[in-house]
Amino acid sequence: MVLEVEKLYFAYNSVSMLRDVSFQVYDSEIVGIIGPNGSGKSTLIKNILRLLNPDSGQVTVDGNKVKEMSVNERAASMSYVPQFITPNFSHSVFYTVLMGRKPYIGWTYSENDRKITSDTLKQMKLDDLRDRLFNTLSGGEKQKTLLARAIAQDCRVMLLDEPTSNLDLKHKQEVMMILKQIANKKKNSVIMAIHDLNLAALFCDRLILLNQGKKAEEGSPREVITKENLKKIYDVEVNIAIHNNNPYIILEP
Repeated sequence: MVLEVEKLYFAYNSVSMLRDVSFQVYDSEIVGIIGPNGSGKSTLIKNILRLLNPDSGQVTVDGNKVKEMSVNERAASMSYVPQFITPNFSHSVFYTVLMGRKPYIGWTYSENDRKITSDTLKQMKLDDLRDRLFNTLSGGEKQKTLLARAIAQDCRVMLLDEPTSNLDLKHKQEVMMILKQIANKKKNSVIMAIHDLNLAALFCDRLILLNQGKKAEEGSPREVITKENLKKIYDVEVNIAIHNNNPYIILEP
């Protein structure tokens, strides 16, 4: 087991945002956090990272309590890509990705840090943009650059909030395949909030369905993405097809 979330509770202005959320994540797993808007997906990720401090409950990474880690120790254990791309760096793409190596550096970046950065740019097919300034990129290019920075950070756990939201169909598939390869090859764990249920069903090993801050369901995509759950939680009538043992949602007009 890589990460464990135990009975997280978080309230904002006395309004409960997370209520008694518990789950575990294992080596090489991609776990999707799904649910309607306002169900607590982003809040859960921020509580795991302690960007928000839970009112009660605990998160551990490899048995170590996150609340007892220093900022640098957390950065060496968990990488994060936010939902909204607020940074507007005037740095190059290369340097933006190189910043992912910050938890491991002394006074300066090593040749190994630069090699990891170059390799990650090639892996993410961003090598042609390495000298472009981050603030001149398109939304999709910025998102891929921040994902590359998180990959270069080389943490046990990657926490991603809507990592494909600004990407077209080709790049959605490309990014998800890269994340799958990283999880399998490095035994890392990926936890992502994701709205695209068909993409989640195709690439996630397990899904956690949130509703009003509580865990409503947990299991394989086929166990969680059902007509009954989507009607109950999303209030939508759909048809579900099964392809290669994965559910596929068909919306009816």
